[in-house]
Amino acid sequence: MSGRYLNSFLSVRDSYAPAHKLMGQICEQLNDPKEAISNYKRSLELDGKQKDVLIKVAQLHCEASDVHVDRLKVRKLKSGVLELE
Repeated sequence: MSGRYLNSFLSVRDSYAPAHKLMGQICEQLNDPKEAISNYKRSLELDGKQKDVLIKVAQLHCEASDVHVDRLKVRKLKSGVLELE
C-alpha cells in the first residue's frame, strides 16, 4: 500500500532521490531485487553522493549473480579501501 502512495508522489516529483531510495527499500522488502536495483540506481543518478545506496546496489547485484569477486569489492567499498569513481 505504501508503494502505491509513493508511486503517486514519484509521478509528480520524479527528481526526488530519497523517494527513489525508499521505493528501492520497499521493493527489496517485497523480494523484487530487479525493481529495487532500478530504483536505487535512479536515486544515485539524482544524488551520486549516497555511498549507502551504492553499496546496496552492489550487494543486490552480488546476491543476484553470486559472484565472489564482487562481494570482495563490496567489503572493500564498505571499509573505504576501494575508491569510488
